[in-house]
Amino acid sequence: MEERTRKNYTGTIIIVSIIVNVALAAYSGYSFRQTAELSTQIEDITELYNSLSETYTTLADTTRNLAQQLNMTITQREYYKDLAEYYSNVTTDNGATTGIQGEASIPIVAVYQIGGWFQTELRGTVMTADIELRDGDGRALVNTIPKIGIDIQSSIRAAMIVAEEVTGHL
Repeated sequence: MEERTRKNYTGTIIIVSIIVNVALAAYSGYSFRQTAELSTQIEDITELYNSLSETYTTLADTTRNLAQQLNMTITQREYYKDLAEYYSNVTTDNGATTGIQGEASIPIVAVYQIGGWFQTELRGTVMTADIELRDGDGRALVNTIPKIGIDIQSSIRAAMIVAEEVTGHL
């Protein structure tokens, strides 16, 4: 009997050992699969981190460039503001404003006529007009080189009338 009990006991230990081994193998397989999934998730997170890091670097560079542009714009604005204040404060002894209030250089097209009585030819040329805006009574004073006649004075007067109508300033 003792031998039979020992065999039953040995058989029970073997069965329990097999069950424990199967359970441990299943758990190991499950753990291995979970580890593989975690490795994949870690790789995905690493790729996302690298992508976000590159995006952050790009945004930081863009922000730095925009800050530099903003500083340059502010500096330019201050310069032109000071320049405008200077020109607006140019006065004579009696307090009247003198000097140039605004200026620009623009290209203009002029047409002139060559020829005599029976044969004439029209030619065009591009000239640069240096315009100065001063306080005054609304006259347009024109000085051209070469002298091209009264037509340009009429054109300038018409341009002044249109500018006055569009801007509402005389």
